[in-house]
Amino acid sequence: MRRPVLILLLSLLSSACEKPMNADYETPPSAYLHFTDKLKAVLRLNGLPGPEPCMGKAKIGGNWVPVPIEGELCWRLEPPRRWRGLYFVGADHPRLFCGAPAKGCPPADWRNVTWVEQSKSERWKPTEAGVFAVDFIGRHTTYHSDGKRMDGIVLTKMISARHLANS
Repeated sequence: MRRPVLILLLSLLSSACEKPMNADYETPPSAYLHFTDKLKAVLRLNGLPGPEPCMGKAKIGGNWVPVPIEGELCWRLEPPRRWRGLYFVGADHPRLFCGAPAKGCPPADWRNVTWVEQSKSERWKPTEAGVFAVDFIGRHTTYHSDGKRMDGIVLTKMISARHLANS
């Protein structure tokens, strides 16, 4: 009871703040699994400073630095289902998925593209950059962006992957 009231109160108090230009493209607070990440998302949507949702800390080179946490621990996810299509592995956009019947990935207009994160339990790793024809089991994020931003899938089991072309 107190958490929804706190989120509502913060939303009302921050409504006078100028929203960032890309507020419509931000992930909605309801997409996050944990209350603290939902709260961070509310702050971001209202142009207020604060930490990003779903960030943890890791010691790298003797310093503590912010790092993203795993998607399974961050996002509200739908039940597992089977996915088929093209999987793009590249330098600028490391893991993208374009559902069947995609002809290329990423498409020139960047519509219907989904980011993919592998579950810690999945062992398949592409050996080279490029485009792969894939068939896998994954869990989609519960939010659907309608093309405003990329949705996500957590890949839990690769059934098959065939390398088609280099990137």
